[in-house]
Amino acid sequence: KLVIGFLLGLEVRGLYDTAHRFAQMPTGAITLAIVGITGAVYARYQDNRDQLSAAYRRTLRLILRTTVPISCILALEAPRWIAISRPEYVSAAPILQWLIVYSLCRPILDDVHALLYGVGAPKSIAGFTGVQAIVLLILAPLLTQKMGIWGTALSMNITAGIGLILALWIARRYVEVPIFKTFLPPLISAAVGLGVRQLADPWIASLSALTGFFCGGMLFSFGYGITLLALERKTIVNELQTVWQATKGSAPTPP
Repeated sequence: KLVIGFLLGLEVRGLYDTAHRFAQMPTGAITLAIVGITGAVYARYQDNRDQLSAAYRRTLRLILRTTVPISCILALEAPRWIAISRPEYVSAAPILQWLIVYSLCRPILDDVHALLYGVGAPKSIAGFTGVQAIVLLILAPLLTQKMGIWGTALSMNITAGIGLILALWIARRYVEVPIFKTFLPPLISAAVGLGVRQLADPWIASLSALTGFFCGGMLFSFGYGITLLALERKTIVNELQTVWQATKGSAPTPP
């Protein structure tokens, strides 16, 4: 933010601040609720790698399944929902769309923080956050000077991506996480949802902002949901059964 204010002026900085807040709000609220619970769970299972891994995998899958579609819909429909809710900030919509990678990485990083605190390894957080700070300190001025505010957003995306890779690498000291099996289904589902949404773009463009937002979001959700169910039907059913058994008082071993 200081870089933007210095290189591009306070008006552009205000625009970026708005887009940055919008990028954090929906997924941040979800992860705040989840992490508030999982931190205690991680601490409870810190001496049992199998149970800790199972708890972390389940949480990570939940975060991905919820935040990926929300982030994608809010980025795709940013001009519409901002025009509806805060029309004075509609010019921040393209910046919000550029911050999509940051928006996707942040909830996962928050959960890694909870994991590392739970297992008593807070110093490990300083390791990858320190690298992120150095990368951002180098990239932000360079890219902002070359590309303007889009360069700032790009530097945030790159920094978040690097932080995510390092965080998951550190997390694997404590938990077993099948990276491709965990990340690919929601990402493939999001790609299908995007394709379905874009096929209808000429029709959606003719609608009002409110109607277009709901129709675009529903089309994306339909493509995303159907694909995710096709890819992870067995896993989803097993997890629903586990939740049902837990509510009935049993305590099955997490998958």
